[in-house]
Amino acid sequence: MNESNDPELENLLRRYRPGDPPAGLRERILIRGVSQPVWPWAAAAAVLLVSALTLRMAAQREAGGLDLELPPDPAIAAVNDLTEMLGGGAGARELAELMVPTVRPIEPEGERP
Repeated sequence: MNESNDPELENLLRRYRPGDPPAGLRERILIRGVSQPVWPWAAAAAVLLVSALTLRMAAQREAGGLDLELPPDPAIAAVNDLTEMLGGGAGARELAELMVPTVRPIEPEGERP
């Protein structure tokens, strides 16, 4: 830019300069507001806790009254069937457990402690 444009630019920018904030704004920001009481939040949290515990107890009581039987594990059934196909016995059982992919070794139903 050339020197003659600088004062013109300054004058132009002064025309668009934002105004100062209101005088009372600084005081409103710096003065701490009145704190809200805590008891409504504490009461709401207590009601929520009691509701959750009551619901859990009711669900446990309802589930305790049901006589649910879990379906047999398909891996155990497959090992049992394969053991019979291989002729039965401990060797056939070990071979069947090796052939059927499982996460844990399968205990025979009759040999549990």
